[in-house]
Amino acid sequence: VGALRPNVKQRLLVRPNSYGFTPLLQALKNGNSKNFEIYMKAVSALPEPQKQKLLVSQNKAGFTPLLQALKKGKLENLNAYLKELVCFPENGKKDLIMQRNKAGYNVLHQACSGGYETVQKLIDFIRENIRGSEEVLQNLSCQRTTKDYLPSATRGSQDGERINQIIQGLKPSRGHASREGFFSKSESIRGERQGPAEDT
Repeated sequence: VGALRPNVKQRLLVRPNSYGFTPLLQALKNGNSKNFEIYMKAVSALPEPQKQKLLVSQNKAGFTPLLQALKKGKLENLNAYLKELVCFPENGKKDLIMQRNKAGYNVLHQACSGGYETVQKLIDFIRENIRGSEEVLQNLSCQRTTKDYLPSATRGSQDGERINQIIQGLKPSRGHASREGFFSKSESIRGERQGPAEDT
């Protein structure tokens, strides 16, 4: 790749396939840490506007790289990706955090699929980088998917009890959960999450 002309190299690094998967999304989905490290070194040399666009791009199912990294739960890859987000403007980071896929799954839903350490990493990142983080976390903890699932551990998952305790601790003391967030009193809380959204 290093011998290619810069414009050709850039296209290889960022061009999505017919399903909207960029090489970044595909590398996160595959989960190979060594390959991801090599890829991210190449991405770091991209012009800043092109790099930022790549880091937040969605596929046809609405998955951003952040949603994919959280769902996969590979901490080395998640850490490398989050490191690139630190320099984003705060409003850009918040917009990405609040993004949901077409099935309505948010970052907290997907972090629950990635495991306890992934959930904790996401919460720490939000608290360290987003102003009004507690309100953001409350909102995320009460958003429902299109099938009415709240963020929670996938049934039978390892560390499920610890994950659910964390999520419960994020919820507001009053109000009900809705697809848009908390304090909607017209909907009742019901249903346990069955599993993560499909990513294609």
